[in-house]
Amino acid sequence: MTYEIFLSPRAKKQYKGFDRHIRDEIRPQLLALENDPHGKGNIIKGRKSELHYIKMAHAGVQYRAVFDIAKSKKEVSVIFIGSRENFYKELRRFMN
Repeated sequence: MTYEIFLSPRAKKQYKGFDRHIRDEIRPQLLALENDPHGKGNIIKGRKSELHYIKMAHAGVQYRAVFDIAKSKKEVSVIFIGSRENFYKELRRFMN
């Protein structure tokens, strides 16, 4: 049951903004969503409860990626990626 991973334009821009060594660390964690996106992520609490997130780390810095799962299409859409610092504040601003 393999899912296809897509990055939204916003997530793609955020991903490309990271240094290469950070991208190299985050990429496999995002690709791991292909096999079991429900088992890898947690549901975001609040009004956007259909969204999930995963926690990632590199060199002591915490990162988060928010994604949506389309079960019928077998797709995972990563919509927002960033460091933990101010992540949820930036996510709220993006979602409004």
